[in-house]
Amino acid sequence: MKRKFILILIFCILLIPTQISSSVAYVQNSKIDTLNDFKEEINRLYTTNAKLTPESPEIKLLVEKTNPVVIKKFLDEKFNILELHLIQNSSILKSQTINLGDNCYLKIDICYPSVNYSPCASTPGVQTLWKDYGDRKFTSTFEGFLAVASFDLNICNHYTLSSSGISPRYVEAWGRGSGVINVSHGTIYEPKRYASVGETVSANCIFTLNGSASILQYQKSFKMYNYIKYSEIDTVDKQVKVVQSWRGDWL
Repeated sequence: MKRKFILILIFCILLIPTQISSSVAYVQNSKIDTLNDFKEEINRLYTTNAKLTPESPEIKLLVEKTNPVVIKKFLDEKFNILELHLIQNSSILKSQTINLGDNCYLKIDICYPSVNYSPCASTPGVQTLWKDYGDRKFTSTFEGFLAVASFDLNICNHYTLSSSGISPRYVEAWGRGSGVINVSHGTIYEPKRYASVGETVSANCIFTLNGSASILQYQKSFKMYNYIKYSEIDTVDKQVKVVQSWRGDWL
């Protein structure tokens, strides 16, 4: 009888770790299948630690245990809010952060004199500046933070001012993505590259935001335009008055 009791006791001891392991595995492998549950977890994590980024281990773990369909719905919602806000506030000309909800935002930061962060809309913000002759540049940037992803898209137009007008040097484009979003861009087009008084040089490029292949099938395309108008000239002080602007369209 004593031998039988010992055997039963050993069997129970061996069984307990298996039960605990199964329970832990169930918790770790459980999926978040609703948008509300996903938002609750996003807000809990960022409220607990405001320094989190889409690359933080906690956010990566959340992405791994969330149904990709839910993440897609979340991104669609934020992009829709972003686009609607920019259409309704197309004349924004000052630095600000637009709250998209659930710890997501669009950052607009206008910085003078060589870098311009402005809203992407059909009627964008405009810089009018007197600049000395010589090499100059104008950078337009569009930046977003969507809790599980972040991105910035940039076009920089390098040019030279002189009494003859605006002479092009080169245009560069670059983008960065993190979290569940990767960024790439296509060919830079330069339909108008030389300008005399009253004319405008321009450049444009299409950026593509792709979901990480192993996590999410997702794609958004954004076309950015960069403009520099040769408005007036002061040959005495050797300055040119330029009007710098940009706009963008979701395709």
